[in-house]
Amino acid sequence: KYSEENVLLNLSKILNLKKIPNLIEGYDVSNISGSLAVGSKVAFIGGMPYKEEYRRFKIKTVEKVDDYKMLEEVLIRRFDSEEERKKIPDLILVDGGKGQLNVAISVLKRYNLKIPVISLAKKEEKIYTDWKEEPIKLESSSPELQLLQRIRNEAHRFAILYHRKLRNKEFKFSFLDEIEGVGEKTKKKIIMKFPNIYALADAEIKELEKIGIPKKTGEKIIQKAKEVIKNEKIIWKIFEFWSWFILLF
Repeated sequence: KYSEENVLLNLSKILNLKKIPNLIEGYDVSNISGSLAVGSKVAFIGGMPYKEEYRRFKIKTVEKVDDYKMLEEVLIRRFDSEEERKKIPDLILVDGGKGQLNVAISVLKRYNLKIPVISLAKKEEKIYTDWKEEPIKLESSSPELQLLQRIRNEAHRFAILYHRKLRNKEFKFSFLDEIEGVGEKTKKKIIMKFPNIYALADAEIKELEKIGIPKKTGEKIIQKAKEVIKNEKIIWKIFEFWSWFILLF
């Protein structure tokens, strides 16, 4: 359909591009009050999702709520090595307005990359570019705008999905709040180090010491993890018993 309607060709004209944007990368960041901030990269080839090139980023250098700095980190990590720069897109789309656009432009300049970049703001759906002072406003029925919206929304969906996954993981480690000597920083270290509570329960004390946790605190953490797993198994067995009981009677 995109080919029949020449959507990518039309988009190249609308955005004043030198070539048809066959490969488009979309970027977004997600956080709730700065907690477990993440970023995402999605890729579209010929107007269709190319999931082999999707990538998730756990924000590492930004602690406060700062979407600009988070986006900057994501883009730096995308282009900071020669290997990463071997494959560059025909167009970059970032979720946001003029501020996000300027962040993307500054990162590309840092690596001397001449990649066209635009930002697409929500609600008003205005397209910001580096070659035009005023944003571009397309009709809502425009297939070119709809393609850009689809890429922007997919980047947002992918970021949210990763954010939820990390939050669910943090929730499973919430028992750490009950242990004296374990603060938010220690909790984050544990969440980043261990994929689940079972890995934590099977861990050696030395593994916790390597990430800066004292031996005595580490022993408490491992013991508590084992207790939580044991209690979960007991609850599950009780649930299974009553499930069978209800089925029988």
